[in-house]
Amino acid sequence: MTATPLSATDVDKNYRYWRVHLLLSMVIGYAAFYLTRRSVNFAMPVMQLELGLTKGDIGLLGTLFYLAYGGSKFISGIYSDRTGARWFMGVGLLMTGVLNILFAFCHSLTALLIVWTLNGFFQGWGWPPCARLLTHWYSRNERGFWWGCWNTSINIGGAAVPLLSGLLAATWGWQAALLVPGAIGIVLGLWLCRQLCGTPQQEGLPTVGVWRRDPLELRQEQQSPPMSMTQILRQTILQNRTIWLLGVSYVLVYLIR
Repeated sequence: MTATPLSATDVDKNYRYWRVHLLLSMVIGYAAFYLTRRSVNFAMPVMQLELGLTKGDIGLLGTLFYLAYGGSKFISGIYSDRTGARWFMGVGLLMTGVLNILFAFCHSLTALLIVWTLNGFFQGWGWPPCARLLTHWYSRNERGFWWGCWNTSINIGGAAVPLLSGLLAATWGWQAALLVPGAIGIVLGLWLCRQLCGTPQQEGLPTVGVWRRDPLELRQEQQSPPMSMTQILRQTILQNRTIWLLGVSYVLVYLIR
């Protein structure tokens, strides 16, 4: 049996619900990723003394983390686009929570490097689902506003980390600065698995361009025929000068930051 088409009223109701619901869920979820990503910063000074880590060890820890994080973003972005799995971001957050807890019980440099590199890999599962949802549920002539609202998650998470992990590290030791954010990551990861959804079409809704009657979005939909992953990588990434310019610019921003 074919599903009964939704009325215009039901389409409006579903769109208005999901757009607010998804934004709040993504903001909370991505802010939690920051808790499990930056928690080690406030544990590191005490770890250096207790575990005898050198500045070179700390540099290697950070380098491996960000290499895994960057590579994972690329790979998980492809996977997220191909599958649209609603659980993807939640499972990533859950795993970063588990790895934060494991990290608190590591005492050798090898174990620290392995666990924190794995954390970097699962940290890469946070951004691609957000980008996909922001693109499909919010049209071009309003996306800047919604994207800006989502971006507050970075500031919320960044502000919460020093307050939480700094206080925990100063009061109960460096392990607490990782254990509590880890537990928060696990709980919110499980919650997030049930909060996100797929594209509007997967929910039985028209595209956001059709719903909002956004001419820019409709034009983009008409000029973006289905492409294989090989075509996407070659034409829209590898041969796209704008993407490379933005990528290099972002590297320079991070060097200054």
